[in-house]
Amino acid sequence: GAKEFLKAEYAICFIFIAVMFIIITFLTEEGIWTAIAFLIGAVVSVICGIIGMVIATRTNYRVTFCAYNSLSSAFRTAYRAGCVMGFALVSLGLLSSPSSS
Repeated sequence: GAKEFLKAEYAICFIFIAVMFIIITFLTEEGIWTAIAFLIGAVVSVICGIIGMVIATRTNYRVTFCAYNSLSSAFRTAYRAGCVMGFALVSLGLLSSPSSS
């Protein structure tokens, strides 16, 4: 279910990204460089969405299973999954940003 949702959502997103890439290329002073920066940001956003959905769907089962034993165990599992998504998002942001050295 989640994978099919992402396929449908990103099919529309990719059309929007392509149109905006063309518009940005021709209507900004920096042209292609601004459009490339937009494209990199859009791709990183898509990757983060995919990672987030995968983590969320896998974690739902684990949290439900842990909740049978104790609520603190379920909370700990859900919290750790959220931390993983946060670290993934920050890591992709740092990897996609230019170095300032």
